[in-house]
Amino acid sequence: MLTQDTVNRRSLLGGLAASAASTTASAAPVLPDAELLALVNRHDQLWAEWNRLAKVDERDPRIRALSEETSELARQIVVTPAHTAEGLNGKVRVIEVEELESWDDLGLIAEILEHDAERIAAAC
Repeated sequence: MLTQDTVNRRSLLGGLAASAASTTASAAPVLPDAELLALVNRHDQLWAEWNRLAKVDERDPRIRALSEETSELARQIVVTPAHTAEGLNGKVRVIEVEELESWDDLGLIAEILEHDAERIAAAC
């Protein structure tokens, strides 16, 4: 038979276990460039799909939608700060694939990449 004391101990132990589990889950390491890398990976997937479709039929109507989505992702990637070499490398790869520097007469992309490189160097 459960007594009030047994129920209270169980409640207390259950609460402590739940608290410890949530503390452990919240203490999981967060990758500094997780958001940037997710954007880069999504861009890579869409770009690969675009290339696949274009090889079959350059007039495929899905290509336009892929073009619009990759362009939007590229803009988001450029303005998302890189905190690691991996993030910066992914950003540079997208900039090159999209040929973004070809229309950047003001040199804003080069300036952004320079700031990213300085941020990464300062963190080392």
